[in-house]
Amino acid sequence: MSEVEVESRTDQALVTGNVRTTTGNPVAGAQIVLIDGAGRETGRTSSADDGAFRLPAPRQERCLLLITATGHQPAMELVEPARTTSPRTIWLERHNSRIRGVVRERRFGRPVRDASVALVDERGVVVHTVATGADGRYEFPALPAGTYSLVVSSPPPAARSTQLPAGVRSELDLSLTEARQG
Repeated sequence: MSEVEVESRTDQALVTGNVRTTTGNPVAGAQIVLIDGAGRETGRTSSADDGAFRLPAPRQERCLLLITATGHQPAMELVEPARTTSPRTIWLERHNSRIRGVVRERRFGRPVRDASVALVDERGVVVHTVATGADGRYEFPALPAGTYSLVVSSPPPAARSTQLPAGVRSELDLSLTEARQG
């Protein structure tokens, strides 16, 4: 369980908490950033091995606490450093979406071994690249929700776009003659 509370001091407040996954495990190394009402970063720290963190904060009405960790969806909480608040629970959900499938050759539909499959995000950045196995299978596990394009660079190339919601395990087979939106 992740709890956040604010301890008062004369010139500053102290935001403390504990970052955990939705299954209750501590998240070590999570980045915790405090952003003031004007959008400026006013503090930054990382969570300890047990998920705990302490972050000095300016005394003001409200700040945004942004928590990010590799392999997890980010979380945000509004905190009021000017006064003590009751503890809050912050949950970080693991990236649990997945795209997998089979790359097949165009003429007879046989699986293509060692084809390079790139996963490209909506900004055009290559997120991951994998090679297909002997059975033509590929897999991109532990993905955040988003819009992706799959690009196979084996001749002839193939591409396919998909919208991946959180928690979805998508099966997308690719034919080397394929060039469609899906």
